[in-house]
Amino acid sequence: MVSHQVVRALLLYYTSLTGFTGPLHVFLSRERFEVIRRRRKYDESAAPEHKDFAATLTGRPPVTWVNLAKHRTVHALADTCAHEAVHIALPDLRHGEEFTRRKRLLLRGLGF
Repeated sequence: MVSHQVVRALLLYYTSLTGFTGPLHVFLSRERFEVIRRRRKYDESAAPEHKDFAATLTGRPPVTWVNLAKHRTVHALADTCAHEAVHIALPDLRHGEEFTRRKRLLLRGLGF
């Protein structure tokens, strides 16, 4: 079983490649994440296509939730963590070709 420390380490690694510095909160509990989402008044319908895998609330500090039950391999978990790292580093960048290009750079160990 993958632990919280592994997820946090992956997120910290990928966010460091983006140049992001600062605190980062990581949750594996959807319930705790939702409490923070309501407190920050985030729209619950944001990014519904990824809602079951992970989500990030941008801001200071960013808050990320990862659903371990949806990740069957470490590769899938790394892909999700890189995806969330792009959201953390570039909160205004929408999903699309540029988003995917940057995520792939992170997965290859390259920064942007």
